[in-house]
Amino acid sequence: MILDPWTAEITGVPGFVGPAPLTFTFSLTFSIPGEGKTETRPFSITVTPWPRIISLACDDAVVGVPYSDTLQGTGGAMPRSWSIVGGGLPAGLALDTATGTISGTPAGTTLLAPSMALFTVALTDANGASTTAVVQMALIPSGGAVCSPAPAAPTQNVDLSLWQYGTQTYIYWNAVANATSYDAVYGSMTTLRSSGGNFSTATVGCLGGGVSTMPLTHSVTPLPGRVLWFLLRARNCGGTGSFDSGTADQIGSRDVEIEVSGRNCQ
Repeated sequence: MILDPWTAEITGVPGFVGPAPLTFTFSLTFSIPGEGKTETRPFSITVTPWPRIISLACDDAVVGVPYSDTLQGTGGAMPRSWSIVGGGLPAGLALDTATGTISGTPAGTTLLAPSMALFTVALTDANGASTTAVVQMALIPSGGAVCSPAPAAPTQNVDLSLWQYGTQTYIYWNAVANATSYDAVYGSMTTLRSSGGNFSTATVGCLGGGVSTMPLTHSVTPLPGRVLWFLLRARNCGGTGSFDSGTADQIGSRDVEIEVSGRNCQ
């Protein structure tokens, strides 16, 4: 930001200040040409970070069961407000625009299998700065997940994305058709390559087993000069041992290796 010495106007675009508001203090000296008079006064400018939505998934909602979950956001000038700008909540639920709390009792009598509701929320601060994000919520029948006698495997691969915030890394994924939960493991890419693709040998640890909502968080750090790999497998209604990745060329040895690994999530 710069100061015009003739008009005293301060203009520009503030840079990144971090997750919290930051106040800059300074002094300006005014002078009147030809009169030999000067005056110095203190000033301050507070720069507020742009609002950011942290929640990208809500807790599962069960038909006929009272529900409450609160969207999380950071940054922006208070007070902030929430709104739904795309899609919609399941019937029976409503958003409190002041707190970001979604509450109510999900309605519906014909739901036979879990479904996924996707909606876009906006977080707007007192200065009018706004950001949006797509949020997902699983809607579960009142009797729990319903499976056919021979449940079909998930029909698509799981797409992973990672987002670093502070010391935590958040792992997001797409919802997979027919999947009821997910198993997430990680390991060493160096070991995976040297072992010829043996995931059991290369698995370092578990990030979460039987997880139904995202994101997952982790703070593991690879050893110097190493790279970590992450694997998220969808599980269908068949229960334990029914993890797979959705395509014939990927189902098989990889999943079998992880199933027998002592460091998996089961």
